[in-house]
Amino acid sequence: MATKKTAKIRGELPKPQPLAFPESEFSRFWKSKLVELEAAQREHEQRWGVGRLINLVDVEFRIKVWTQVERVWAAQESQNIEKARAAADGMIRALRAMEQWAVAEGIAPVGDVKAIEWMMDDGSVLAVVSTEADAVAYQRTRPDVEDRHIWSIQEIAKMLEAGLGNDVARLKATLGMPATVVKVQANGSGFDDFANDLDLDAPSSTPKMFPTAMKPLGKME
Repeated sequence: MATKKTAKIRGELPKPQPLAFPESEFSRFWKSKLVELEAAQREHEQRWGVGRLINLVDVEFRIKVWTQVERVWAAQESQNIEKARAAADGMIRALRAMEQWAVAEGIAPVGDVKAIEWMMDDGSVLAVVSTEADAVAYQRTRPDVEDRHIWSIQEIAKMLEAGLGNDVARLKATLGMPATVVKVQANGSGFDDFANDLDLDAPSSTPKMFPTAMKPLGKME
């Protein structure tokens, strides 16, 4: 099964996709490798911010990083495990190289202000922090993020209290993002109508990936 294509945003990496059995050998490997790549990117962003260092490095460095991103996408299309492994590992090295550059240049991490950051479709960063004081502190460490894209929970709460919540709900419906409502039966769990299609007595047809026989543990030193 081919890996599902996803839309590319400037500098954005592919995201891990849920398993959909049966999986091809490449699809199993790639989905697993993307989990590792996303973990490295998340660690990078938590310390240095979303899209921050890529905007601070010089032009040549930025081009190298973006080229590596393109290699990751190309490897996904190639369906070649070795190319995919090399591209993903190269992207992790690119993230580390930007971090090393930042340390050498004396650039500080994002600091103690906790912010939820999201890269929008146009490549700009949206940030949500707790208080207005946090917004001021955040902007000192992230001057690359526009003031109009930095929001505090206080500001959002004031807008909702002013009646903007209804407008947001209508906009979500217009954009095809209505709230999901889960209905549960009054006298049941909601799963009562599901047929039990698992025969636990039948031998499994799934190939074993790990041996089930366990060797005795040796004596601990």
